[in-house]
Amino acid sequence: SQKSFIVHTGLFYLGVRADKSFLAKNEKTNLRIKSVDTQGEETGVRNVSLNLYKINWIYSKRLGADGGYHYKWEKKRELVKNYNFNTDRQGSYVQEIQISEEGSYEAEAWAHDKRNNLVWTTYNLYVYGEREVSIRPTTDSKLEIEVAKTDLNVGEEGEIIIKSPYSEAKAFISIERGKVFDYQIKEIKGNLHKYNFTVKEEYLPNIYVSVLLVSSKPEIKFGKVEFKIDIERKELNIEVKSNKTHYLPGEEVTLNISTKEYNGKPAPAEVSVAVVDLSVLALKGNPKKNPLIFFYAGFPLTVSTASNIKNILIETEIPTKGGGGLTPEALERKKRGVFKETAFWQAVVRTGSDGKAQIKFTLPDNLTTWQTETLGLTKDTKLGVDYQEFITRKELMLVPLKPRFVVPGDIFHIGAKIFNQSGEKQKLEVKFDSPTLVLKDDKEKKESYNCSR
Repeated sequence: SQKSFIVHTGLFYLGVRADKSFLAKNEKTNLRIKSVDTQGEETGVRNVSLNLYKINWIYSKRLGADGGYHYKWEKKRELVKNYNFNTDRQGSYVQEIQISEEGSYEAEAWAHDKRNNLVWTTYNLYVYGEREVSIRPTTDSKLEIEVAKTDLNVGEEGEIIIKSPYSEAKAFISIERGKVFDYQIKEIKGNLHKYNFTVKEEYLPNIYVSVLLVSSKPEIKFGKVEFKIDIERKELNIEVKSNKTHYLPGEEVTLNISTKEYNGKPAPAEVSVAVVDLSVLALKGNPKKNPLIFFYAGFPLTVSTASNIKNILIETEIPTKGGGGLTPEALERKKRGVFKETAFWQAVVRTGSDGKAQIKFTLPDNLTTWQTETLGLTKDTKLGVDYQEFITRKELMLVPLKPRFVVPGDIFHIGAKIFNQSGEKQKLEVKFDSPTLVLKDDKEKKESYNCSR
């Protein structure tokens, strides 16, 4: 046998986040430090250190085991500022910082717990400008792009930092997916360049920002980053209500359907409605699928980028790896015989300008829980889905208890199991007779019972 368990770094955890991770020179921002225990509860921590480092990349020479020298870029951290503090009872502390030089920076918070375990965390900051700073070089054509966040809403500002390995370069910046939505050609001075763009509704559900850098050597560097746009605006909110929660077999069901946009405004739409036996769906695990996620989870980038700069040598590291008309009383006594796994299905039900529609259908005789699945689509491709459940049952039901088969001459017992779901105690009279079976007692047998739920 085997068992898994969690090993914590220490008795608490630290987290660091900045109000802004992309900064102009001398711009102020707050670093927010949070401390929680191993259960995720806020807790105060004493003697926390916060170090701010500037990142530099050094081209170093190393003597290898084969006697030859090898060259590689190594990351070096230069301490800029140190802070010491305690987090409060809510596990919070805020430190204002101001950085006067362009470059890549790393904020590191650390502390020891009472068992002397070292707990630490880091956060990256970028100060952009025209001054040359140290950027990790790449031997291929890959360009590094940093993003503030990749999940955006319509109307929000997207931010990227272009980490150019050249002091001066020309950049082709494109917002694209299946086509080029917008582009700019910019002269970039310095190694860290900030680029902003506003998210438009046509960018839904995702967009790519690609950057092609061309240096004076000439050399090229290319990078791209994907942004996910909130698809709430494309969601059709569907609400389905049945006129009852419990029905008799063969009873008519009325479903009221309402379709609205994300802002609550009624939306005329076409919906398909299916009412299926939940026990049948359970055989398939009852997969409830949202079409919004299927159609708007994101589209691939189909815009290709190429350069006509030829014969550039690139270093490559070689790796080693329907309705019924019976009364409720008649439905109670009706013998069940029509069993279906799908009670109703209609491909198109149109909601009006008020976003409402109503349908009616007759249930089969199944005693079960039914699940309605209502999928909706508008002309401008908003999508939605709604699931509801209701139950068919009889207040009083008798199930015969009998052998599966008999042969002539057999003597056997016949009984019955009575289900009372009315919620009230009832006095019942059970009668049994048969035109083909010979009863050992009387020709006709009657029994009286007091039956409670």
